[in-house]
Amino acid sequence: MEDVNILSDEEEDLVVPEESKISKTLSDKTTRTVVLLVLSLLFMLQICSMESYVSPVLMHEQALKHLVSVYNDKSNYPTVYKEAFDHLVSVTRELENYKLIFIRTPTTNSTVASANLALDTYEWQPWITSLRKDSYASVVQTADDGHDFILAYSTQDYAVTEAIINISRTLFVCAILSVASIYFTKDA
Repeated sequence: MEDVNILSDEEEDLVVPEESKISKTLSDKTTRTVVLLVLSLLFMLQICSMESYVSPVLMHEQALKHLVSVYNDKSNYPTVYKEAFDHLVSVTRELENYKLIFIRTPTTNSTVASANLALDTYEWQPWITSLRKDSYASVVQTADDGHDFILAYSTQDYAVTEAIINISRTLFVCAILSVASIYFTKDA
């Protein structure tokens, strides 16, 4: 069998011409344009990220931890616990994103904290049963006596904002690629 790597006589005599000055100039311009477009994409994608505009949700978790710690401190149970509960509800219901929609805690109407307390459940619109699982998030904390504190908040506004940013990012990338293709075809 003949060796595949052996060049024919015609291929050996083939001389590759040197690149012209015009070709070098166009190649440099194209390379410069590509580098600038890639750098602008890198910077713009960071600007178009969701984390640039919305901070991560820590408030609900911290507020529920505080409520549980107040509940665990039985010395000032009825008054301070009720105040902490009312404050948690009022603050988290006023949030622009991540509104409180559901909370279940041991009752705030009792004067003594005990293992036999009834559970109070509060729910606001949009009802948690009407939402998809990815449209809300929940936080659970357990008290020293075994009671579970459950809090759920809506993530619908966050999802809408994230969708708008992602669409904007996609349109920006399409625009950059369109401009790049126009430059490349013009140079060719």
